[in-house]
Amino acid sequence: MLVRTTVPPPLALLAAVAVACSAPPAVRTPSPPAATWSAPSPVASRAGGGIETPVASAVPGLPSGFPVYPAAARLPNRPPAVAIWTTDAAGPAVYRFYQSALPKRGFRILALYPGGAAAAIRFAAPGGRAWQLSLSGDTRHTDIWLGPP
Repeated sequence: MLVRTTVPPPLALLAAVAVACSAPPAVRTPSPPAATWSAPSPVASRAGGGIETPVASAVPGLPSGFPVYPAAARLPNRPPAVAIWTTDAAGPAVYRFYQSALPKRGFRILALYPGGAAAAIRFAAPGGRAWQLSLSGDTRHTDIWLGPP
């Protein structure tokens, strides 16, 4: 017998993320060195696309001191995201970078949602405001979204 239940949309999204995050990553890559926690120096264009490398202070609305993944290229915002980046790094490496770098920069991790194709980290800025970092991609690239939880 098939029983249907109705799940409210926010819980359905959380359930989908939990299911997607339950599988361990297939590829493990080393974490970037601790000295590379902040963005590269001034905005530089990436070959072939006009995508810019972010500088944390140049992104309006970004929490002060927010670590930007090394070599991440800034993409145009899509609300409700405050900032979006992309990188050629594998998702697990980007996830481990933020899991380590956020606390070292004074951000308090509220929840970790590791995963394969999608993962998230919910954290609070030093002033107490909650944020969510959402990662999606595969072993060849990762998109990084920062916005409200």
